[in-house]
Amino acid sequence: LENIAKIEAQPANVRDEYLLGEIKKSLNEVLKNNPEESLVSSHDKRLGHVRFDFYRNLFLLKGSNAFLEAGKHGCHHLQPGGGCIYLDADMLLTGKLGTLYLPDGIAVHVSRKGNSMSLENGIIAVNRSEHPALKKGLEIMHSKPYGDPYIDGVCGGLRHYFNC
Repeated sequence: LENIAKIEAQPANVRDEYLLGEIKKSLNEVLKNNPEESLVSSHDKRLGHVRFDFYRNLFLLKGSNAFLEAGKHGCHHLQPGGGCIYLDADMLLTGKLGTLYLPDGIAVHVSRKGNSMSLENGIIAVNRSEHPALKKGLEIMHSKPYGDPYIDGVCGGLRHYFNC
């Protein structure tokens, strides 16, 4: 709570009121039930998958090759150093995606549910590590220390890159 108080004391353009409120609410709920608990240990117990997604997406934004699969069968037109980044590591691919064309060096495959689209079970294919869209996502995360790497980082970087 001390760290949250420090952030709240910063100028309004530096902080994000909504995210601060959500973090503060979550932390107060955790502390109410167990004063020795931390937000991270609580998420570890209750939200293993969500917590993994959080760190995986942060890892992805840093341009790591951990999720890149260039040169593997099915990743057509991708050079070594580029590849497919699976946005949900527990996702099971049951069919071929077909040929991925990367005119801007990046392509996004989204899952569709009814009339809505979701990146959560999607795939981002890039032709090189540290693609500008992912680097922009990392910039966003640096400017929003309590931002969500998935919503603010990955999606924010893509929105900025594609100007939408």
